[in-house]
This record gives sequence, C-alpha cells and structure tokens, in this order.
Amino acid sequence: MRSQPLGAVTNSTPAIMDPPSLDPPPDADYGRTDAPDTYAGDHHERRSIIWVGMNDGMMHAIDARTGYEVWAFVPHNLLPKLRALLDGQPVEQFAYFVDSSPKIAEVKMSGEWKTLMLFGQGWGGTFYQAFEVTEAGMGVAPDSDDWGAVLATFANTTRVRYLWSFPDYGSF
Repeated sequence: MRSQPLGAVTNSTPAIMDPPSLDPPPDADYGRTDAPDTYAGDHHERRSIIWVGMNDGMMHAIDARTGYEVWAFVPHNLLPKLRALLDGQPVEQFAYFVDSSPKIAEVKMSGEWKTLMLFGQGWGGTFYQAFEVTEAGMGVAPDSDDWGAVLATFANTTRVRYLWSFPDYGSF
C-alpha cells in the first residue's frame, strides 16, 4: 500500500478509459458490446480507469468507481530527478516530472484490436512512453466496490504492458 500521498497534478489532463462503445463499429472484429467473440463484446465489462500524470514522477491509474490508485509507472529517465522530491524544492526552482496528458485510443494492430495509452512528460522530460492497457480494468465487475479485488487484478503484469519509449530507454 502507498504510504506517501499522491503528487500534484500540474498540467496533466486526466484521460478516462471506459469499455469500448463505438456505434457503428469500425469493423466486424471490433463488434458491438452485445456481440460475443468480438473486441467490444469481450471488453464490455471493463472497469473505468482514470489515467493521470502527477508531479511525483509517476503516471497513475485510478479506479474510477472506488478512487483507489491501482497502478503507477515511473519513467526511467526521471529516476535521477526523484531525489528532488525527498530534498524539497526551493520556491524559485520548481522541478516538473510527469507533466503531460495521457492519450487513450482503441487501435487495430496486426489484425487485432487493442487499447493503447501514450504519454509524454511535458516540462518534466523529453521521453514518450506507450503501454497496452486493453486488459486494465478487466476481472472485477464494473459495479463492484471491492477495491481489494481490483488491486489484486493489477498484480498480474499482463494488465498493463509496456510497449516502447522514444527515445529508446536502451540509449539512456
């Protein structure tokens, strides 16, 4: 469990990931929420997740129903800057961290529909990151208040999959 409070939201606009709901669907693979064995049909029970960058150096995922943080990511290039959070920041020198708004999109990649989240760092840095979040919010009914079960689903590392960064972290 988190022992420190969440950071401030300085310039990041939260993005809400809801279940797929396009009508009409872009193709038969996407389908409708009432059509089994389609992307929309298989994910119509996905919980709503709020993604937001905060000035604690992390991109956060917050369960929209319970308000609990369920996942967070620290971009690797910001790790050296995190010391500023412990040392404190002088008033005349404010350090930014994850200061950009995440973008959520349903995309078809290699013939398969997926949900992607992309975000930069705004004033906090120069890197961009992409994650596949298709399965984030799956496994617990959308109307359940069982926050422990929601947290347990995010213990599965396939819920949020890191895809890439630009520039590549390998050259950092």
